[in-house]
Amino acid sequence: MAAIEEILLLYAKERYFFSFLHVYVGCRANERSVFVELQAESAEKG
Repeated sequence: MAAIEEILLLYAKERYFFSFLHVYVGCRANERSVFVELQAESAEKG
């Protein structure tokens, strides 16, 4: 029984880590696209 609990715990940790990673990467991608848009706007004005 302990082995199954350990496997479940590892699985839960991995799922949590990957969901966190997914959100983090998504946020970074959003920041980058906003930054690129701002650069394009300033280039048009300048």
